[in-house]
Amino acid sequence: MHRARTNWPGTARKLNRQGLNMVEVAISSLIVGVMLVASLRVVGQSFLTQRMNADLATAQFLAEGILSEALQLSYMEPGLTTSGIARETGELAANRTNYDDVDDYHNYNESPPKSKDNVVLTGFTGWQRTVTVHWVNHANLTQTSGTDTGFKRVTVVVRRNGTLITTARGFRGNAP
Repeated sequence: MHRARTNWPGTARKLNRQGLNMVEVAISSLIVGVMLVASLRVVGQSFLTQRMNADLATAQFLAEGILSEALQLSYMEPGLTTSGIARETGELAANRTNYDDVDDYHNYNESPPKSKDNVVLTGFTGWQRTVTVHWVNHANLTQTSGTDTGFKRVTVVVRRNGTLITTARGFRGNAP
């Protein structure tokens, strides 16, 4: 004897499903797409951060190099007891080989950077160094003075393709 089967509400039999339907495929594709976009953004940001860190390290190297060079020189022109903040005769703005005191670096600007003997440093296209020198108040080194106070602040600004990367400062005193 054969019995007829009837599906009553609430007693539906389970269908034996194989494969995926289109809705599941679409949702899975959307999830994978969102994850891919997010991971590409992370990778892109990582590369940008690495580039910024490399630029900062390079800029600090360039700034410290010329700052150290300037601070090793005497406070004022050798043989003089007073002087202004300016280059003396024979000291050219575009060539540091004859610089013999700190204030010779005032308003010095170079792009690309050069060595002390005026040779262009390779691999620094687009980089610029600018140096300024000011007298400062010995009690407040951020306050500039129009007269000789016995302290000079040397400021080096380094830019890459016109964008400020770093600023370095050093001080030179007129100690005997």
